[in-house]
Amino acid sequence: MLDEVIGGALKSLEALLPAEAVQLDLPQEMVLLQADGALLKRVFANLLENVLKYASRARAIGIRARALSGKIRI
Repeated sequence: MLDEVIGGALKSLEALLPAEAVQLDLPQEMVLLQADGALLKRVFANLLENVLKYASRARAIGIRARALSGKIRI
């Protein structure tokens, strides 16, 4: 599920990225993904690591997902 994938990525970086620094906007309904969950967690963790490395620390990090016609846009 999407929330588990993103939550796992955030948990892997919790020492570097406090939970209050991230604003999640995920669909209320359960979103099932046909994908390799471990690989997707690594992809999201990598993206978040890049944000930490290259973005201003003063800015909040936002992750938004929308279900659109049987697909998910993140």
